[in-house]
Amino acid sequence: MPRSPRARPVSPSPGQPRSVTPVMMPTPMASDDMRTWGKLVGETVAGTVSKEERSRQESIFELLATEEDFVHDATIVLHVFYWPLMKEKLVARDAVKSVFSNWDQIVEFATAFQGVLRKEYSKQNNKIDMIGDVLCANVR
Repeated sequence: MPRSPRARPVSPSPGQPRSVTPVMMPTPMASDDMRTWGKLVGETVAGTVSKEERSRQESIFELLATEEDFVHDATIVLHVFYWPLMKEKLVARDAVKSVFSNWDQIVEFATAFQGVLRKEYSKQNNKIDMIGDVLCANVR
């Protein structure tokens, strides 16, 4: 069963200015030692599906885990680099906007998509039957 989202502090990396406020990040759905669908649901559940279905569920779960990692890392980039560079005016705003162009929109979409995947997992007892519907509903 997935853990409910909880916040964990993320501090600036070494060498970053202390004026950067730590960011609260959601805890991933599964801890690092449970980053496979089979480990999340347990062998009792995973053992009841066919080899093909287990492989399919592992792939879908990997999509969620990858999306969680991306949202986490991309949000850190916003908080540690983009916003401080814009606020402190260490680099010309146009240069910062050029490098990060639509980063905030990418993070917004990825966060929403991750939320949809988590919701589907919760709704379907940690097994997504129709991933195509979820993907098509989130194409913009």
